[in-house]
Amino acid sequence: MKVKRILCGMVCLIYLCALSGCSGSQELQASSGLVSSDLTISELLASSELESDMTSSEQIAKTSSATSSAASAQKTEQTKPKPSRTQTTTPAPSQQTSSKAAAQTTPKPAEEKVYGIGETWVVDNQWELTFTAVTRHEFCNNVHDSTNYKECIILTYSYKNIGRLDDVHFASAYFKVFDAEGEAARTYPCIHLNYPTSCPVGMKCTGAQEAYEIKNTGEYITISVSGYATVDGSYKEEKATFRLKVTDNNSPNNKFPSDVKTYQDFPYAPDFGAMLGIDYDVVNRESDLTSYAYLVSSVMAADDDGSSGADYIDLLEKCGYKDKGTLLIDGVTFYKYENSQYNTTVEFGISDSLNATIVTVF
Repeated sequence: MKVKRILCGMVCLIYLCALSGCSGSQELQASSGLVSSDLTISELLASSELESDMTSSEQIAKTSSATSSAASAQKTEQTKPKPSRTQTTTPAPSQQTSSKAAAQTTPKPAEEKVYGIGETWVVDNQWELTFTAVTRHEFCNNVHDSTNYKECIILTYSYKNIGRLDDVHFASAYFKVFDAEGEAARTYPCIHLNYPTSCPVGMKCTGAQEAYEIKNTGEYITISVSGYATVDGSYKEEKATFRLKVTDNNSPNNKFPSDVKTYQDFPYAPDFGAMLGIDYDVVNRESDLTSYAYLVSSVMAADDDGSSGADYIDLLEKCGYKDKGTLLIDGVTFYKYENSQYNTTVEFGISDSLNATIVTVF
């Protein structure tokens, strides 16, 4: 800026000299005191360029110095040792909740159901099976190993075919029975059983029975049951486990009188003929019921007061049977009595046309 002011002053002096016609421009230049007498315009210009160059160099030097300082600071920052740290991964709260939820909802293996008295095992479109009683029974024949087997029991059960193409027939071959100590039982040839029968689709067997002898007496027995379902022309094994309480005939839950004589095929149905001391004249056995016919002459000969019908009804009630009303079959009125504890039903009536007293048990 200083050089520029000097140049402007010189230009003004030259212009004044020209106007005044002064011939001694050098004396005016020397007397002005702005420049020395021996400094030429060329030297002034050179001096201006030098100062300009020096100013530019100083700016470049300052810029370079600042750049170098910044680079040095960055390098120093990069070369500083970083503190070491252990890398840990903490799941987000939502992830932790999801993990806990997944752990809590992991399905556990389903526990096998163990059935009890009166509970029904159902295999869809195949069968239903229910054990209704397990009762102690006397050894009623000489086929008995009294050394190893201490007690006889009778299983009473019912089943129905609800869709199996082949007949359903649950018998001892499909049962594995174990006593209270886990010892295997074996079948016993009891003469007082209501044996199971084969049932086509829609049919049922009520009050079927199997007898076993066991080594150890106890309150419960265990039964493993197996059957084969028919699926798409092939067989699939199905299994179930029952844990059943054993009761006595004279226990509060099993009041069937021990002094009452029963039909051989139905151990919980009072025998009408045995009550009078006569035998039946005709028997008709079907898949799920049996009818016994007693001729009127025989009944009248054994029944002095003619009240055998009323006496038999009293006997049924004594054995725990309940009145379920009357039923008319082929012109004969039957009195229907049922014992739900033993799944046994008795229909008793007198047929004038047949001259007979008929007892049907199922």
